[in-house]
Amino acid sequence: MCVFDRSDIDTLFGRYSSVGLRMLEEMPLRLQETEARLNATIATVVGARVASYLLNLPIARDRYVQFVELPRLVLAEQCR
Repeated sequence: MCVFDRSDIDTLFGRYSSVGLRMLEEMPLRLQETEARLNATIATVVGARVASYLLNLPIARDRYVQFVELPRLVLAEQCR
């Protein structure tokens, strides 16, 4: 986990204003993802939640195979 002090953030934004702007652009996207996960958790059964999680994972492809990153802990959390 990455932790910043308030003064570190102020310095970063002071030197690189584009970092702050990028963070502001990213916030609504993360909020949408969080809301979608919350709705999926509340409204669906375990099998549907796991299927939704798997379908939304980033996929890496080579010529013959698709690879899906599947952290066990995250998957286990989806099955609660």
